[in-house]
Amino acid sequence: MFYIARAADLAQGPGKAQITKFGQSKYDKYHGADDGWSDLMAKAATATTPAGVAVTQYVPPTPAQQCADLQKQKKVEEMSFAEWQLCLSDGAPDAADKVWSTLKGKPLQMQAHIISIDTTGKATKLMLAGSEDDIEAKKADIDLTMAAAIPKKDMPKEDTDFQFQGTPTAYTPKPFTMTMDDGAMLVKAKPKPAPTHRKPAAQ
Repeated sequence: MFYIARAADLAQGPGKAQITKFGQSKYDKYHGADDGWSDLMAKAATATTPAGVAVTQYVPPTPAQQCADLQKQKKVEEMSFAEWQLCLSDGAPDAADKVWSTLKGKPLQMQAHIISIDTTGKATKLMLAGSEDDIEAKKADIDLTMAAAIPKKDMPKEDTDFQFQGTPTAYTPKPFTMTMDDGAMLVKAKPKPAPTHRKPAAQ
């Protein structure tokens, strides 16, 4: 890193900008951010060796750390389904307990992608994907049982988005699946017809 910065300082013409850009990209990738790059460039302008120069390597946070950071930034109710999934599957036990105690037994309204539909029972069951990763992988992460059978005329289609309300009752951390009961379809209200304006009666 130091010698790239040194080369950028010594370079002339168009090559100076190219080497600087190359050096900063390598620095950012290794360190994880550009903080400290300008200091390194300043040292390389006056020093000929990297004595006293230290560049720390970026270490990505673990899923448990990501969950802990999320809980500092957001309330559980404000998190996305993927963020709930992260905490419940990879968060520290106390973090997962906090998320689950907030969600369990409380009706949630959300949208997910339909993977499969089972109409053999008294109540319709749907396997849904709620996180983007699982939608792309076509892998279910929600097991939803509707409160009753969905009428044939209202039956949604597989591989489409589905807006619903469901109450979480259990979950499996890995592979992650959230079980929900008392499912209900959420249907957008139809727009009200425009009022009819009649001509005023002749006087």
